[in-house]
Amino acid sequence: MSGSEAGGWVRVVLECPGDAVPAVEEALAAAGAIAVSLEDAGDESRFESWPPDRPLWGTVRISGLFPEGVDGLGRMATRVSREILESARVSKVPRTDWVRAGRERTGAMRFGERLWVCPTWAELPPDAEPGVVVRLDPGLAFGTGSHPSTALCLRYLEGLDLGGKVVIDYGCGSGILGIAALRLGAERCLAVDIDPQALEAARENAFRNRVAARFDIMSVQAVGTSRDRREGPVCDVLVANVLAGPLAWLAGTFGELVVSGGELVLSGILSGQGAGLVGAYAPWFRLEAVAREDAWVLLAGARAG
Repeated sequence: MSGSEAGGWVRVVLECPGDAVPAVEEALAAAGAIAVSLEDAGDESRFESWPPDRPLWGTVRISGLFPEGVDGLGRMATRVSREILESARVSKVPRTDWVRAGRERTGAMRFGERLWVCPTWAELPPDAEPGVVVRLDPGLAFGTGSHPSTALCLRYLEGLDLGGKVVIDYGCGSGILGIAALRLGAERCLAVDIDPQALEAARENAFRNRVAARFDIMSVQAVGTSRDRREGPVCDVLVANVLAGPLAWLAGTFGELVVSGGELVLSGILSGQGAGLVGAYAPWFRLEAVAREDAWVLLAGARAG
């Protein structure tokens, strides 16, 4: 039997300085942890930079999940300092059917008037009017529609006239935005990501939604190479749901990819970061905040010149 079937799991939580994290992670893995997670142990905001590095806080709370019956803390005793071990808290995690629990929390979601994102195991509400449906299950790649930044993009795309348009989904994750654009009438989509797993997930989701013939995938590096060899912009609409740091760094790239008069849609932006990005993109785009949800803002606007 697996640990979950035998009765549950044991979670070990420790706190350590940021520079000690690699050693503690290694110790947890060597002790038999089947999952390790990191979070801020204080109240220190850190945002992703670009090119991406590994953001760590001054003090990190690090958790290891062990099968019940494995003395993870005991096995770590000779691998980490006494001070770190003294911070440890051990708790039981009861047996849970995580797949069933996740499915119970996840159902069909509507964006705008006619766009639905629905897991393969769920059905639309009985009273739902006919619309455009994207079938997508939660997986390794980011993007199911539940996060506010993704929801903002989906609602905005639903309101655009995408008929015959070429779309780039930059930082595509699961491919949800590009697939939705195709289902909404776009002619073609180029999905771009730095993560090979995300590109593979996006490809599989495109096949599931019967748009694979119009859905191309490309790594970030390959986009740069192809841009060096081509003449002129390549898309009518570019949507990027990333983070403010990468978006600022990509302003010039997006300026080269979008046709004159084309549309740029940016998300993954906290409200306080919007003004800085509007300024960064001013040489190429007339951006403005067009929608907000919780602490997140959506910027959109046309390519000038």
